[in-house]
Amino acid sequence: MNIEPLDRQTIKIVLSATDMDKFHISYDEMDYNHPATRKVILQLLQQVREKISFDFSQNKLFIEAFPAQESGCVLYLNLLGEDQKHSNRSEGFHMPLIFLIEDLESLRRLCDKLYHSYHHLILKSSLYETDENYILTVYSYYKMDARLIAVIREYGHFLGKGELKSQIIGEHSAKLVKDKAIEMIHQYIS
Repeated sequence: MNIEPLDRQTIKIVLSATDMDKFHISYDEMDYNHPATRKVILQLLQQVREKISFDFSQNKLFIEAFPAQESGCVLYLNLLGEDQKHSNRSEGFHMPLIFLIEDLESLRRLCDKLYHSYHHLILKSSLYETDENYILTVYSYYKMDARLIAVIREYGHFLGKGELKSQIIGEHSAKLVKDKAIEMIHQYIS
């Protein structure tokens, strides 16, 4: 298990398949309404407290889980501030960042850099082709958007962010890779 603070309000926990076996749970079985999942979350919170002295008692906690390679799981724990407690819980999370990459070599170099240095910040990525250009959509944990935008701008143009823009691109472009574009490009083109 790897516990990594991303900022003062956000913790990333990476659970391997072995960790998942120790907790007797799989990603597909995770459901906060299920007592076994709640028990695992409480155990993880205790381990986070012990490792990095993170205080969860003052604010509400937003937890997101994503499948990881080889039957593992990635959890993001985010303390919600007072202004976030009463807002839409998913607002700001998973907002796709949209980039135009002009050529395959720039796309390859970008994906190599993202894969090696920033893969822990990327939840998913999709690739589209339009008029001899490529459009890469990157879903990140929202607090990391500025960092990713700065890196990706070295290789392409930031077109904006949002689900609506992403859906429009999906309707008017050829989708090349659905969810793991960065990983696939790194693996097959690099």
